[in-house]
Amino acid sequence: MLKIALTKVNLPLMAILALAALFRFAYFDLLRYDLDNAYPTAQAIQMLEGQGFPLLSLQTSVSLPNPPLMSYLQAIPLAFSRSPFAPLLWVSGLNLLVVPMVYWMGKRHFDGRVALAASLVAGASPWLVFFSRLTWVQGLLPFFASLSALLLLSAVGDEEPGRRGRWLVLGLIALSLGAQTFLLAYGLFLTAGLMVVFFHRHLPPRATAAGWIGAALICVPYGVGLLRDGQTTTKAVSHLNRAQWQVDGEALEHALRLIDGNEFSLARTSEFESDLALRRTVEGWTHLVFVGLLALGVYWSLRAILKREQGWNASLLVLIWFFAPVALMTWHPFPVHPHYALLTVPAGYLIVGRGVAALFNVRYLKGPILLGAVLFVAISGLNLLRFFQLIESQPDLGHLYWLPLRYSAPMGQKITAVVDRWGVTEVYSELDEAELIALSGRTLRSYQAFDPAGFVVVPEGRAALYVLLSQEVGPAFAHAHREGSLSIPPPGGREVDFYVFPARSRQELVRLPTRRLEVSFDNGFRLLGYDLPQAAQPGDVLLITTYWFVERLHQDRFQQYYGPFYHLVDSEGRQLSVGGGGGAPGYQWRGGDLYVATGPLLIPESLASGTYWINAGLYDPNANRNARILDSQGNPWADKIRLGPIGIEDASA
Repeated sequence: MLKIALTKVNLPLMAILALAALFRFAYFDLLRYDLDNAYPTAQAIQMLEGQGFPLLSLQTSVSLPNPPLMSYLQAIPLAFSRSPFAPLLWVSGLNLLVVPMVYWMGKRHFDGRVALAASLVAGASPWLVFFSRLTWVQGLLPFFASLSALLLLSAVGDEEPGRRGRWLVLGLIALSLGAQTFLLAYGLFLTAGLMVVFFHRHLPPRATAAGWIGAALICVPYGVGLLRDGQTTTKAVSHLNRAQWQVDGEALEHALRLIDGNEFSLARTSEFESDLALRRTVEGWTHLVFVGLLALGVYWSLRAILKREQGWNASLLVLIWFFAPVALMTWHPFPVHPHYALLTVPAGYLIVGRGVAALFNVRYLKGPILLGAVLFVAISGLNLLRFFQLIESQPDLGHLYWLPLRYSAPMGQKITAVVDRWGVTEVYSELDEAELIALSGRTLRSYQAFDPAGFVVVPEGRAALYVLLSQEVGPAFAHAHREGSLSIPPPGGREVDFYVFPARSRQELVRLPTRRLEVSFDNGFRLLGYDLPQAAQPGDVLLITTYWFVERLHQDRFQQYYGPFYHLVDSEGRQLSVGGGGGAPGYQWRGGDLYVATGPLLIPESLASGTYWINAGLYDPNANRNARILDSQGNPWADKIRLGPIGIEDASA
C-alpha cells in the first residue's frame, strides 16, 4: 500500500515545494515591521473593531492611494488572532501556492520538464522569496498574478468552449481582485486586454463581456473612494503631469532579477564582505545563463506560435504576460522599483522552464543542467541566509520602526499589557500609528512630536505611555512610572523602555512644578511653573524645566510653532546667556495638554558671583515674534516673565 501511495505522490514537486516553504518560512520572525508592512494590518484591525470599511489604502509614491483589498484579506486571519504573525503567515502561505500553480501551468500547457524547471526557479528565486514574505499592500501580488495567469491560460488552452468561458470569467475576476490590492496591478488589465485582442475568435463573446463587466464592478468601490478624495486625486494627476517621462531598460532588468536573483547580494547583503565577491561572481554567471535560457524559451515559444504547434496559444499568452508589463514600464515618469516586476509573475519562470526543457533533450547537457540547478538553489539559499543574518546582526538600526518582529511583536504585547493596566489611550513613540495598532492589536493614538529629553506631553485626565529605544529622558519623567523594559540582545544591545504618565486632573498638573506660577500668554498657553536650581557655578549648564498648559487653542495655531526661551540676566536686566527648550507645531496642539519643556542654559565662565534671574517666554521662529503675556483683563503687557533668583558662586575665587 505504501508503495502504491508513493507512486501517486509527485515526489519532485513535493521536494520543490518543501524547498520553497523552507526559504519562505525560515527566520520567519525577522521581518522588519515598518509602516508599509503594518498599514494593511492596522486597517484590518480597525475594520474588525467596527470603525468602518475603507475604500482607499496607503498612498503610493505617485500620490494616489492604493486600493484597500489587502486590508480586507488580512482581516480573515486577524479575526482569529491579533498577532502580527497571523497576517504574515497568511500572506506567505498564499504566496507559497505560486510554486504548485507554476508547476500545474507548465505541466498542463507544456510538459513535465518545463513544469519542474519553472517551479524550481520560482521556489528558489531570492527576490520572489523576499517579496513573498511581506504584508504590505502588494504582498499578495505573486499569488494573484499567478492565479490570474493559471485561469486565463486555461481559458485559451481548453478545448471545450463552455469551460473556456468559465475560465475566462474567473480569470478576469481574479485579475481584478489582484488589482484591488496594489494600484500598479491595474497594469494587468493591459495584459488581459491584449489576450482578448489576440484570442477574440477563440473566446466566447458572452463570457468575455461577463468577465469584463465583473472585473469593472469589482473596481467600482475604489473608484468611489478616489472620487470622494478628489483633492488627493487632483494632486496626483498634477504631480503626474509635471513629471519628466523617460525610456530605459530598468523594468526589464527587474523582471530578469525576479527570475535569477541577480544583485540580491548587493542590494540586501552587501555588509557581509567576507564572501560578497564570490556571491557576486556566481550571481553574474547565473544571470548570463538565465538570460540565455530566457532567450531560448522565447525562441521555442515563437516557434510554437508560428508553426501552430501544440500549446502555441499558451506560449503566446505567456510571452504577452511577461513582455506587456515590461513594455508598459519602459516609458515611465518615476523610478521603477523591483517589486513592480511582480506583474510578470509567473511568465518569466515558464519561459525559462521552456529553455531548460529544450536543453534537457540534449543528452550530454543533462548533467550540467542538474548541477546548475543545485548551484542556483545553493547561491539563492546562501544569499537569503546572509540576508537573515544581516537583520540579526543589525536588529534595530537605531529606530523602533526598524525592529524585526522577533522584538517588535513582544514590544506590542508589552504595550497591550501596559495599556490594559493603566487605561492608556495614547502612545508617544517614533512608531507610526499604523505600526502601533498592528503590533498591539487594537486602535491606539500615536504621537511623535516629542523629545524625551526636552519636550514631553502630559495629557489632562488621560494616561499616556512613552515607548523609547534607549533614549535619554529629561526631568519630566520624574513624574512618570517606569513600566520595565525589553532587551534587544547584542550586537544591538539596546533596551526598549516603557514609561506611563498616569491620568491627572488639572489640579494635579498644577502641582507638578516645584515653583508655581499662573501666567497666561496670548497664544493660549499658561505657564504653570518651573524647576530651576537655586545655585550654580560659572561654566555650569543649567537645565531649566517649564510647564506650559494649553488653556485654549489659538485660531492661527496652524502657522505657529512656539517654544520656550531662557535668558540669563543680571539685576539690571542685561542679557548674559541664551538658551531654550523644545516645542511642537501648532497643528499638533490640543486643549488640556501640559507641555513640559526642558532646555539648557550655559552659565558663562567669566560670570562674577552674585544673584541672577532667568527671563522666560515663548518664541515663534515662523513669525519671528514672542508670545505676549496677558494681564488679568486679557490685555498684553510684556513678552517675558522673570524666573528665579539663582545664586552664582565662583568656587575658585
